[in-house]
This record gives sequence, C-alpha cells and structure tokens, in this order.
Amino acid sequence: MLACCPHCRHRFPVTDAEREAWGGRVRCDSCRRVFDIRTTGDGPPETPPEPAPEPEAPLMIPAVLKDDLARVHAPPRSVFGTLAWSLACLVLILGLMAQLAYHQREWLLTHPELEPWVRQACDRLGCPLSPRTDPASLHLVGRQVHSHPGHPDALMITGRLENRADFPQPWPILELVFMDIMGNPVAARRFAPETYLVQPPEGLMPPTQPAELRLDVEDPGPAAVSYRFRFLAP
Repeated sequence: MLACCPHCRHRFPVTDAEREAWGGRVRCDSCRRVFDIRTTGDGPPETPPEPAPEPEAPLMIPAVLKDDLARVHAPPRSVFGTLAWSLACLVLILGLMAQLAYHQREWLLTHPELEPWVRQACDRLGCPLSPRTDPASLHLVGRQVHSHPGHPDALMITGRLENRADFPQPWPILELVFMDIMGNPVAARRFAPETYLVQPPEGLMPPTQPAELRLDVEDPGPAAVSYRFRFLAP
C-alpha cells in the first residue's frame, strides 16, 4: 500500500508487516518524520472541489437584431400561398381598371389613340357607345346661294352633303356665318338636320351617299359679301 506523509505530502510504499510491527507508526523516507498511518490514511490527498462556475449574465440583444433574427428563424412561407395571393390581387386590380374604363368609355373615345381599342373592346363585350363622329370628313358640294323665289328679303341655299369617312356618323349641326369685306361676322345661325335636309334624316349618315340640302335664311343685307359653312358634332 502507499502511505502519504502529512508533513511533506510525500508518498511511499508500506507493507502490512511494517505497519503492524510499529503499531501503525511509520517514518517518512523523505523528511524522516514519524506519523501514524492510521490517522492520516493511506489514500491520496483529497483534491479540493472546483469552484462552481458563476452564472452567465443574460445575453442582451438589441431590438433591431431581434427582428432580424425572428425573420431569419421564421418558418418559410408557402410558395403556393404567395402565388395565390399575388394572382388574387392582380385579378382585383384588373377588375377595378375594367370598371373604371367602362364608366369612362365616352371620355376615352375623345382620345384618338384610344378610340379604336375602346370600340373594339365594346364590340366584343356588347357595351353601348356613342357613334363615331368626324366633322372634318363632311363636305358640302354643289352649293348655290341665290335670292329666294317666294320671299324677296330671303336667300335660298342648296347643295349636297357628303360623308367621306369610311363609317356612318350622326347628322351634324350646320353653322352658317355671313361676313363683311374685312372677314368679320355679320350674321350667323346654326341649323339642325331636320331643318336643312330635304328628306327627313333616318338613323346615321351613311358614307359615300350624298344628301340633298336646302336652307331658307333671311338676307343679311349688303354688308355681307361672303359666307362660311361649318359642320359641328351634335
């Protein structure tokens, strides 16, 4: 067995016979001091317990980093769910745009670049639209101005109204202006289709089909040396 000197902590072997011969008292072969092996024990000196570790302070994480960590560790969103929501939002936006275009279709017709698209869409969807108008394509041909045969203070104007557009359009308002030598208006008047057409109008004015025109107007007097016709959209 091994004996441990309580004085110098030296350890050395001791037989049972040596221990019994001296009543348990032995001499250290290092420091030469005598001790009782029965009181000191023969085991190795006890190792003092290690100090308990100090509790760690809680980790302080800024709020901004907490939000970032929460996003990093958040479970991934479903791709199908995200796609479904995106499609639903797209359908909703398109529906709102279609409703807005439907209620503002007449305003859209006033833009030449949009008119063909609006009319094509309404032809397919069956939404009503006002007829197309193009007063610049209307022409008065073969016009003549002379004294009225039945009224000495009146004038009679005749001619043919032609629609040179490639589509039918509403019968226009006819504006007649008499002017003096300086080009200033002397007299003016506007006429509805029922007033200037020889035959009552029916429906829209077809293209390439002239309509006979006749007007009976009061003579504006010698100050009027010229006149001008203008067609206006109804």
